[in-house]
Amino acid sequence: MSQNSTIRKFIDRNVERLLVREFLLSKTEKAGFGGLDFQRTPEGTKVTLSAERVGMVIGRKGKIINELQRRLQSDFNIDNPRLEVAEIDNPALNAQVMASKLASALERGWYFRRAGHSSLLNIMDAGAKGCLVVLSGKLTGSRNRTQKFQAGHIKYCGDTAIQFMDIGKAVCVKKLGTIGCTVAIMRPGSKLPHEIRIKERHEVGLAPLAEVAIIKEGSENLPEPIVEEVPEGEIMEEVIEEPDAEEAVVEEAKNVRWGDPMNAKPDMGPMVSLAQLEKTEAKVKQATDEGARLLCGGNRPRRFDRGYFFQPTVFDKVKSDMSMMNIETFGPIIPIQKIKTLNEAIDLANNSVYGLGCNIYTNDMEKALTAADDIKAGSFWINDPLTDNEAAPFGGMKMSGGGRELGIEGLDEFRESKHILIDYKIREKDYWFPYNLEEGRKT
Repeated sequence: MSQNSTIRKFIDRNVERLLVREFLLSKTEKAGFGGLDFQRTPEGTKVTLSAERVGMVIGRKGKIINELQRRLQSDFNIDNPRLEVAEIDNPALNAQVMASKLASALERGWYFRRAGHSSLLNIMDAGAKGCLVVLSGKLTGSRNRTQKFQAGHIKYCGDTAIQFMDIGKAVCVKKLGTIGCTVAIMRPGSKLPHEIRIKERHEVGLAPLAEVAIIKEGSENLPEPIVEEVPEGEIMEEVIEEPDAEEAVVEEAKNVRWGDPMNAKPDMGPMVSLAQLEKTEAKVKQATDEGARLLCGGNRPRRFDRGYFFQPTVFDKVKSDMSMMNIETFGPIIPIQKIKTLNEAIDLANNSVYGLGCNIYTNDMEKALTAADDIKAGSFWINDPLTDNEAAPFGGMKMSGGGRELGIEGLDEFRESKHILIDYKIREKDYWFPYNLEEGRKT
C-alpha cells in the first residue's frame, strides 16, 4: 500500500467519524449526547454513544437504537455496526452535554452572561479542575462579538491539553443570528506538569529521621534572668491584650438571633430551600476534610421544627486553594484567612474568579487607596461596607454580576450609541469614487 493511499484512508475514516457524530448528535441531542467512541474489530465496528438519558436513546423495546444502527449501515456504509449506549455518570463534567445545555438555555431566552456564568459554576461545583466557556456570534446586537468565562486551570495546546481537556461544541439559533457555544473542561484529578508533591519518608520506604537533643556541659548553671526594677514613683502602664480576630468573630456569630422573619425581628432567617441547605452542609464537611478548623456552628439547629435553618459558622486555618475560598456557598459561613502584607491580600483577592465587592478596614488612607486601585472589584468600600447609592453604579467584575445597575452606567445598559455626521451642503469630496490611485484624489 502506497503512502498516499494510507493517508487517504486515514482522512476518509476521520471524515466518516465526523459525519456519524453529526448524525447521532442531531438524533440524540435531547437525550444528552455526550460523545462517541469508535472501535474497529474483526467482527465489525463498535460505536459507543455516551448519553445522559440512556432510555431515550434505546427507546421502547430497542426501537430507536435499532433504527440508528440500521441508518449507520445504510447511510454511512459501515460494515456490521454495533451501536451501544453508555450512561454518563456526571453530566456536569461532560463538555458536549454542557455545551448543548448552554445553547438550549440561550435559545430559551437566557441572557448570555447569566447562561455563561451558570454553566461555569455548575461545572466547577461538579469538581472540574478548570473550565473555559466561549460564546461567539450575535450576542446582543447585529455585530459579532466573543465573550469568555474562565475558572481554574486551562490548557490551550500541547500534550497536556490533549490528555486532560474535554471540548464540546454546540450552536444556538436565535432571531439575530447564530451563537457558537464552546465548553472546555479540565478533568478532575488531572496532574499538570508544574504540580509537584513532596512525599513523606514513609511513603517511599525510608525510615523516619531520629530526633536528636544536644545538651552542653554546664547547662544547669544558667544565669539568672535579669529583672529590671521600677524606680520609686514611676507608674507602669497596664498592658491590655486585644482579643484575637477569631474570638471576636465567633462571639458575634454566637449572638446572632434566629427566627421566623414573619413573626419576629431576627438577625437571620432560614435558607431559601432544602437543596441550598444540603449544599451548605456539604461545604462545611468539605472544608473540614481539607484541613480548615471549625470554630462554631456547622450544623442545623434543633430548636426549629420548620424552616431550613443553619447555624452561623466560622472557620479559621483556611487556605486560598480551599473550595470555600473559590466557590460561593450562599450560606452563613465565614472563613478566616490570616495574611502578613497588603500586597499578599491584593494578590489573593485578584486570584479569585469573583469580583463583586471588597471592603477594607484601616486608618491608613494610603494603603486603603492602593487596595482600591489594585483590587479588581465592582464596588470597593473603605471602613463602610455595603453602603450603596442610587447615583453610583452597582455591578461586578470577572465572574460576578452582569453589566451595571444604577447610575449613568446603569442607563447605558438600556441604550445604544449612534453616530450621526452632517454636512449641510451637498458637495463632492476628494476621496469619493472614482479617484486617482496615484494621487489619491478624485479624477
